[in-house]
Amino acid sequence: MTSIDAKGAPTVASLLTAEAVRTRARMIFDAAKRGALTHFALHIDALPACAAYVADTIRQNYPDLKVPPHSRWRHLSANGHDWAERLGDRLSSDDYRRAGQMMDLALVSVLLDAGAGPDWRWRDPVTGRDFGRSEGLALASLDAFRDGVFSSVADAPCQADAAGLQGLSTERLAAAFQVRDDNPLIGLDGRVALLRRLGSVIATAHSGFGSGAQARFGNIFNQWVEALDMGEIDLPTVLEVVLETLGAIWPGRI
Repeated sequence: MTSIDAKGAPTVASLLTAEAVRTRARMIFDAAKRGALTHFALHIDALPACAAYVADTIRQNYPDLKVPPHSRWRHLSANGHDWAERLGDRLSSDDYRRAGQMMDLALVSVLLDAGAGPDWRWRDPVTGRDFGRSEGLALASLDAFRDGVFSSVADAPCQADAAGLQGLSTERLAAAFQVRDDNPLIGLDGRVALLRRLGSVIATAHSGFGSGAQARFGNIFNQWVEALDMGEIDLPTVLEVVLETLGAIWPGRI
C-alpha cells in the first residue's frame, strides 16, 4: 500500500511497509546482477552450493527439520531451561492478558539488548551462575520485569506501562542489572533514555495501546485478536504499526 501526496509523490509513510522493503530489495538485487554495486559482487553461480551448505547444516542440527524461530525467547531458554517460568503466578491467568504481558517483556528486553561490553556479567541469584552479553541482558531484563522495574502499579509488576517506563531511573536499572564500578555496562544511560522515550510514545501514539499512564504496547494484542476473529491478522499492517509507532523512540536516526 503506497501512499501518495497531493503532488503525486510517495509519502514517507509509504516507506514503512513490507511492500517497500521487498521493492527496494529487488532493486538492490537487480543492481547486483548488473554488477552496479560499489561494495559487493554477486556470484549467482555459487547459490546452489550455498543453499546446499545451509540445508546440510540445518539437517545436522535439526534432523526433524523443526528449527526453532530466532527470537528473544531463545535467550530465555538458555541451556534447555525455560527461564520465563520464573514469572510464575505473577503472570495473569487470562490467556489474552498474559500474551500482552509477554509482548511487554519481549519489547523492553529487545530494546535493552545492545552491546554490553566484555566486562559486564549478570549473576543469577538462584543458581549463582554468571551470564554476559545478550544472554545476560535477556535474563537480567526478565528478572527486572518480574520485579516490577518497568511497571507503575505495585500489584501488577509484570508489565511495562507508560508511567513505569517514563519514570525509570538510571539507578534502578543499574541495580537490576547489577552494574557496579567493577561490573560496568556500556551505554546504561542510553538504555534508560530509550525506555523513557518508549513510555512517552506509547502514552500517545496509538489508540490500541490505551492512553495515559497505563498505556502499554502489549494492550494492542487484544486489537490483533479481534482482527483474527474477523478472519485474519494482516501482518503487513502489524509491521506498519510497529515501525510507525516505535520509530519515534530513535529521534534523528534513519
